[in-house]
Amino acid sequence: MNDLDVCIHNLFAAQVERTPETVALVSGATTWTYRELEQRANQVAHYLQGLGVQPDGLVGICLERSPEMIIGLLGILKAGGAYVPLDAAYPADRIAYMVTDARLDIVLTSEAILAAIPPIAEVDQIVCMDRDAQLISQQPIQPPIKAVCPNNLAYVIYTSGSTGKPKGVAMEHQSIVNMLHWHAQARPETTRLKTLQYCAISFDFSVHEIFSTLCLGGRLVLVDEEVRRNSFALAAYIRDQQIEKIFMPVAALQQYSEAVEQATLPSALREVITTGEQLTLSPAITDLFQQTGARLHNHYGATEFQDAATYTLTGDPVDWPAIIPMGRPINQVQIHILDEAGQLVSAGENGELHIGGAGVARGYLHRPELTAEKFIPNPFGTGRLYKTGDLGRTQANGTLEHLGRA
Repeated sequence: MNDLDVCIHNLFAAQVERTPETVALVSGATTWTYRELEQRANQVAHYLQGLGVQPDGLVGICLERSPEMIIGLLGILKAGGAYVPLDAAYPADRIAYMVTDARLDIVLTSEAILAAIPPIAEVDQIVCMDRDAQLISQQPIQPPIKAVCPNNLAYVIYTSGSTGKPKGVAMEHQSIVNMLHWHAQARPETTRLKTLQYCAISFDFSVHEIFSTLCLGGRLVLVDEEVRRNSFALAAYIRDQQIEKIFMPVAALQQYSEAVEQATLPSALREVITTGEQLTLSPAITDLFQQTGARLHNHYGATEFQDAATYTLTGDPVDWPAIIPMGRPINQVQIHILDEAGQLVSAGENGELHIGGAGVARGYLHRPELTAEKFIPNPFGTGRLYKTGDLGRTQANGTLEHLGRA
C-alpha cells in the first residue's frame, strides 16, 4: 500500500490500536486515553452522519480550546466530512462571510458561542456539544462506515484576507498524511512527546501540531486561552506542565523567549517547531535554546500547502546564523525557483518559489478562476505547482533561502 493510501483518522485509529490506554489528551486535571478519545469521536461521527454528512461535505466548527474541540475535529473526519474552523474571536461579519462563502449548513459549537455569535445561529443544522451531549452519547462507539478516500477533503481553512477577501483553501487528506509520514520518519524520537496545543485551529500550523501528536502516539496538552495570551503565564505553564514540544509562530516564539528570561527555565523542553514568517534569531531566542538544549526546527509553509521545507538548527546556538534558511523540501514535495518566464533559475539566483507534490492544496473553495491562476500545471512533473508569490534562491549546498514577497 502506498503511504498516502489512508486518511488522517485511519492513522489515529491505528494509533489507538497500538496504545489504547495511553493518555492522549490533557485538559486541566482531566485526561483522556486514546481509547476514550476514539470512542467519543466515533459517537460524534455517527451523529453527524445521521445529519447527512458525506465525503467532501463541509462542517463548520466553532469551539473554544477544549476536549470537545479535539473530539469535534476527529468526529468530523471520521464522519467523512471536512472541517471549517470558525474562530469565535473573529468579528461577526468575518464569521458570517465564511459561513456564507463555504455554504455551511452544519456547524459544531456550544450554547455559549451560539448565543454570542448571531451568524452561526442562522445555519440550518446546529450541533451543540454541550446541549446535545446526551443524544451524542447514545450513538455507537464503534467507528462509522464511510468510504472516505485520501483525495477527499480534510479541511477548508480560510486565509487572513490581507490581500483581499479571505479565501477558503481546500486541503485533502493525502497532503496531511504525507506530512505525518515524513514527521514519523524524519523525527521518530519526537513523536511521543508531551506537546502543547497552542495554535488556533483556524491557523493551518495547528494541523501539524494536533495530528502529528495524536496520530503518532504523543500527548496533547490543552492550555487555557487566558494563559495562552499571557507570555509570562504561558512560560510558567510550559515549565510546570513539563511540556516537551511546542509549535509556535515566529512572533509568539519571540515573546515566549523574552518571558522565559524572567522565569524558571522549562527543563523538559526538547523540540520547538516554528513557522509563519522569516525566522530571525534574537538574543532571547538564542539564550532559550542555549540554556535548555532544545532543538529548533524552522518550517516553511502556507495555508495553500502543508509543510514544504524544513531546517533544523544544529550546534551551539551562539553559532547559528542570524537569518535562518528555509532548508530542504520534505518527502514527496518539490520546490522550484522560477524566473518571470517560468524557467528554472541557477543556484544563487533569485526567483519565485513554486511548490509541487503531495502537500499542495486542491485549490480555493468555489473560486475556479483564482485556483487556475495560482495552481498551475507542473512543467517538471505530474500534478500542479502553487505559485507562492515568495522570492527565494538555492545555496550552493542545495539549502533554500526565503527572500520575502515577490
